[in-house]
Amino acid sequence: MKRRMEFSIVVATCNSERHIEDFVLELLHIFQKKRSKFEIILVNDSSSDNTQKVLQELSHKYTEIHILELTRNSGQ
Repeated sequence: MKRRMEFSIVVATCNSERHIEDFVLELLHIFQKKRSKFEIILVNDSSSDNTQKVLQELSHKYTEIHILELTRNSGQ
């Protein structure tokens, strides 16, 4: 029987290349330790730095990570 998703963590990010990897790795550590079924959805809010590249690398390493790329900045 397939386990259902227990947690969906949605993180909006913009120009976060220097900090997003550490943050995501900490989230992974916390939820893997709990042995929860989870996903992390990273929303790139049209970053102008290398945030998208960092997110892509993370999503290739970890199946729990999904990326949503916004073409226009939607933040406040």
